[in-house]
Amino acid sequence: MGRSRLSFCRPVRNRVRCIAALGWQHDPVTSLPRNLVAPAALSPRDVDNALARIAARDPALARRAGDAFEGLTWGEGPGLLRQAGLQEWLWYVVPTKYITDEAGYMGRLAGGAAALFDELGLHRYAAICRSSETEAVHAAFDGRDSDGIAALNKAMQRSGIVPPDLADFEWSPVMGVAEAAARSAAEDALESALTAGTPDP
Repeated sequence: MGRSRLSFCRPVRNRVRCIAALGWQHDPVTSLPRNLVAPAALSPRDVDNALARIAARDPALARRAGDAFEGLTWGEGPGLLRQAGLQEWLWYVVPTKYITDEAGYMGRLAGGAAALFDELGLHRYAAICRSSETEAVHAAFDGRDSDGIAALNKAMQRSGIVPPDLADFEWSPVMGVAEAAARSAAEDALESALTAGTPDP
């Protein structure tokens, strides 16, 4: 059977963000397992070896895992992996930027990513791929885009890694390079705090 093709519209780095800054949430999802390794410690060879192990068990799953990795990293390697980027890919990019008429493709891409993350020891990220939040967002986008965006915002609120607006500062809906870098650093700091069990802003 031939491989079903997915066309991916790559988002630009300085894109208009559809996800508003939602404020610090005091009910983040904290029951996720921890990653056993930092993404920055992984090499492209580690990814290739993980994909080979998956392919030995399930070639179709390995192809989906490879597609997911390419969509998540834009070919720039595993060091680009981070929770905020994963959530944006799962909950916004996968439902809206892949051009396909293949039913169930969102769940299969998420499953491929989860399999790869488990092989790499990134169990926190694998759990996000398999989470009820991801399933709910995908189901909502299968209906109307407005329902999908609402489900996406709800999932982001629960994730605990959305940097808050402050009394004297609000994140811009359209960010320049410096502000986008600052927001990314804040997201990564919140991820680290949640992982360490100290999610106070």
